[in-house]
Amino acid sequence: MIITKPRGSLRAHAARVIGALRRSAPCPAAEYEQLVLNARDAALEADDKLLEAEALLHLGRTFVPSTNPQRSWLLLQHARAIFETNGLETKALSCRLGLAQLLFDMGEEVNAIAVTQRVLEKMALSAEDRGFANILIALCHSHLGELDPALARLSSVAMPLARLCPNSPLLAQVKWAQGLTYIRLYMYRRHVELFRGWPGMPEIKASLPSPEDVYALFDDAQSLIPNSRHWPYLDIGKLLAQGLMAPSPAAVEALSSISRRNLQVDPPLSARALFCQGLVQRRLGQPLDALSTFGAALQCSKPLDSWSITRDVTLNISRIHEELGNHGEALETYKIYFYSDLRLRGLINSSDLESVYFGPLEAVKPHEQHHQLRSLDPIFVKRAISYILENIEKRIAIDEVVRHSGVSRRTLETAFREAKSSSIGKFIKTHKIQRASADLSYTQISINEVARKYGFLSAEVFSRDFRSFFGCSPSRWRRLQ
Repeated sequence: MIITKPRGSLRAHAARVIGALRRSAPCPAAEYEQLVLNARDAALEADDKLLEAEALLHLGRTFVPSTNPQRSWLLLQHARAIFETNGLETKALSCRLGLAQLLFDMGEEVNAIAVTQRVLEKMALSAEDRGFANILIALCHSHLGELDPALARLSSVAMPLARLCPNSPLLAQVKWAQGLTYIRLYMYRRHVELFRGWPGMPEIKASLPSPEDVYALFDDAQSLIPNSRHWPYLDIGKLLAQGLMAPSPAAVEALSSISRRNLQVDPPLSARALFCQGLVQRRLGQPLDALSTFGAALQCSKPLDSWSITRDVTLNISRIHEELGNHGEALETYKIYFYSDLRLRGLINSSDLESVYFGPLEAVKPHEQHHQLRSLDPIFVKRAISYILENIEKRIAIDEVVRHSGVSRRTLETAFREAKSSSIGKFIKTHKIQRASADLSYTQISINEVARKYGFLSAEVFSRDFRSFFGCSPSRWRRLQ
C-alpha cells in the first residue's frame, strides 16, 4: 500500500525549503539554482502552484548571472504566468525584473533598460523592486559606456530607495555598481584601449575618485550585505580596481585563483574573473598572457549563452591581435564583436518589447528572429528551430525536424539539448502552447479549434498540457486575459 503525506504537510515542507532558499543567498550559482529547483520540486509535490512560483521567483533579482539563462527564462516566464493568473501583480512584476536581468546577463542592455522602464511605470511595484530596477538600469548604462547617467541614477535614485530597505542587499549592490562604473571611468580617462564605448558617444564628464575611494566602495558593500554573507563579485571588483589602478601584479594570481575555485560550481563567476584577469594583464603589458586568459574566458562562457562576456572578450582579443600586428586575426575577431555589439547595443530595440519578451516567443517579427536563433547555436540547430517555428501550426514529426537539420538524430538531439536546455519534443510543445495562449488572448477561436490548429490530438490533451504549463485551464486563461 502506498502511503501519501497530507497536502498540508507537503506545503509546510515546501515553505520551509523556500525559506531556507532565502537564507542561502548569495552562494555559488550552480548550488543556488539547484536549491531553487529543489524548492520548486517540493512545491510540485505539494501540488501548490503559488509555492512553485515563489520558488522560481528566486531565479531573478540576484545580480548573480545564471548558469543556464534559457532555462531560467522559461521558468521565470512560468512563474510570472502563475502570479498573473492569480492576480498577484506585485509578484508578477518581480518576475519581469528577473527576466530583464537575464537580458542584461546575456548582453542585451538596451532591451533590458526598455523592459525595466516598463516595469517602473507600474504603481504596484514594491520599494525594494523599484530600487533593484534602478540599479539594473544604471548597470546597463555602465556596460554601454554611458557612465554619466549610470552614476547619476545610482546616487540620486537608487541610493535613496536602497536606504528605505535596510534589511535588503540593495545598499551593498548600489556601492558595488558605483565601484564598477568608476573602474570603467578610470579606463576611459587613463587607459582608453581597455574601455568599450561606441562611436560618437558623448564625452563623459564625471570626476574620477581616488583609487582608495574606489577600493572602499567594495569594502563598504561587503560590510552592508545582510547577515555578513560573502559575495565573491565584490572580491573580483576590488581586485580589478587594484590591478588596473595600482597596478598590482598580485591581482592576476588572485583573480586566477577565484576562477579555478569556481570553475565547476559557478561558471559565470569564473568567466568574469578570467575576463578581469585578462584586463589586468593587458594593463601590465602582458599581451600574450592576456590572449591566453581571454581564450580561457571564452571557453568558460561558451555554454552560458552570454554575449555580455563573449562580446567584451572578443573585443579585447581583437585589440591584442592588432597591437601584435596580427591584422587578419584582429579583423576576423572584430567582425564577431562588431555584429554582436550592433545587435545588443540596441538596433533591435523596438516599440513592442512587451509582446516580444512577454508574449509568445515565436510571434516575433521575421527581422527579430535572431532573439531565438542565438548566434552561438550550431547552424544545424538553427535550421531545426527555423523549421519548427515555420511549421508550428502543423503536427511536427521529429524525424522531419532531423531531416531539415541535415545531421543525424543523435547529433541534433545532443546539440539541441545543450543549446536550448530542452528536448526537441518539449521545445515544440512549449512553443505550440505559447502560440495557443496568444490565440486564446487575442482571437475568438474556440478552444477546440485552437487545439486542432496546433496539432493536439484532442481538446482534452491540449487542456492538460496547457494547465501543466500555465497552471490554469485554457478557458480560465481566456477569461483572465
